Amino acid sequence: MTPPLTHAHYRELLTAAKTSGYAARGFGALPQLNMAAPPSQRALGGADGYQQDELLLSAGIQVLYQHFEHPIYPQFSSVTLVRGLSVVDALANIGFLLFFLVWREVRVRYKQTALGIGWVLLQPLIAMIIFSAIFGQFAKLPSDGLPYPLFVLAGLLPWQLFAGALTRTGGSLVRDSSLLTKIYFPRLLIPLSAALAGLVDFVLSLVLLVIMLVYYGVRPGWQLVAIPIFALLAVLAAIAFGVWLAALNVRYRDVQIALPFLVQIWFFVSPVAYSASLVSGGISRLVYGLNPMASVIQGFRWSLVGGPGPGLQLLGATSLIIAVLIAGLIYFRAAEKTFADVI
Repeated sequence: MTPPLTHAHYRELLTAAKTSGYAARGFGALPQLNMAAPPSQRALGGADGYQQDELLLSAGIQVLYQHFEHPIYPQFSSVTLVRGLSVVDALANIGFLLFFLVWREVRVRYKQTALGIGWVLLQPLIAMIIFSAIFGQFAKLPSDGLPYPLFVLAGLLPWQLFAGALTRTGGSLVRDSSLLTKIYFPRLLIPLSAALAGLVDFVLSLVLLVIMLVYYGVRPGWQLVAIPIFALLAVLAAIAFGVWLAALNVRYRDVQIALPFLVQIWFFVSPVAYSASLVSGGISRLVYGLNPMASVIQGFRWSLVGGPGPGLQLLGATSLIIAVLIAGLIYFRAAEKTFADVI
């Protein structure tokens, strides 16, 4: 099996692409790379890190994917597999393209920041302190028998994973518009990479949670094995709603304006800073039940520190996420044919 391409291979593909004739197939001119410089010092003329990655990625696709079934321009069409590679090899390279996009998302986010990935720990820490002071000390909200800082932190981590992934996914296509209009490749990789990049921050932020568990002397039980399940459900929920928002945002830029407000409202109807036991019956319970993140947060908290579990509500939340995801993928597939023209 041919191994997936590395980042260094993409740089080498630039030279190969310029001599292969693929650039003349309608994809436009390839960027110029200073091949005379040492590999560690090579740079694309005048491009920053994000643009370099984008140019390298597009050049790599041009060489790898010689034949695409283009939905709009038939002259660019041929087969959907890479020539000379098996289905497994082709999927492996598609997987690497996804990995490359995720890596680019993470790297660019913290580039030229003084604290770097320290923000991953600082953001939930500051939020935990503020919520503990307002809701724990002043409002005296119940915390299911747990120290309130630990209670709120166990809700903040899955929420920040979901909210960050949803926000990045919703604006991903417009943010990468230059890549969309430059070359055809599976458009779904862009919102997927935006959502999956949040898992890197989430894993690092678990360090803060471990410190808090040790500080308060709380020992998680067997439920700890369920943490990856609830983390993946949070990402899946972000992808399910995010593909809808990403596709709609291409045509209606109101989405990117309304999205932060939507996330803020969603936060208050999710049990991040308060216990699910405070939700009474009637319409408030109905809204709570329709919120898939309510079950995810409650389940994540249960898997860490015990307390009431999500129960059968988790089954309903998972079913809703899957239904929204399937409908979103269908809509995304239908709308992507016009992305390059509309964006």
